[in-house]
Amino acid sequence: MENTNSASKGYLFPLVVIGVLFFMIGFALGINGLIIPFLRTALDLTTAESYLVLAATFSTFVIFGYPCGLIIKAIGYKKTMILSFLFFAVGLYLFIPSAENQSFAMFLLASFISGIGNTMLQAAVNPYITILGPLDSAATRMSMMGIANKAAWAIAPIFLGVFLNLSDVKLEDIKMPFYFISGIFVLLGILVAFVPLPEVKAEG
Repeated sequence: MENTNSASKGYLFPLVVIGVLFFMIGFALGINGLIIPFLRTALDLTTAESYLVLAATFSTFVIFGYPCGLIIKAIGYKKTMILSFLFFAVGLYLFIPSAENQSFAMFLLASFISGIGNTMLQAAVNPYITILGPLDSAATRMSMMGIANKAAWAIAPIFLGVFLNLSDVKLEDIKMPFYFISGIFVLLGILVAFVPLPEVKAEG
């Protein structure tokens, strides 16, 4: 019993860190989805055109899903997580010049690059959380991470609501929140680089 308790305590801090990562996945996707009606109004897009933003984001799962697995095999889970935050930060930062130039093509590029970060991070954290700790509690850990992920979707509109007013759409207004968001992802990448996350492997 004593060994089990000490092992659980040893996994606690890494679990908290991974919980933050799951939260940020949900937050980034929530921000990305919420920006669609804003862009549709600001750039006078059709509904089909505006949803190309989501297509640009989620097409990366198909294109980069397998390569992300190869990256994890080559450099490990932790370094893959750090690399994913670099892609996230670059992609989300590109929303700023996209707004300045009022370029829908740049918005799609920004969504695609942040989508690569999302694909890479999910490819790393989903198996990592099942391997990190006893197998019989893996489902519980995944459920906890799911709660963190969904909570972020609820917070994302509150965050955007501080900066954006959809009744008076101005693309310049999105610059400030995306400065904050891209900066947060840079800081999280640095955090993951320095926190003691164990490099684990699945049996077999």
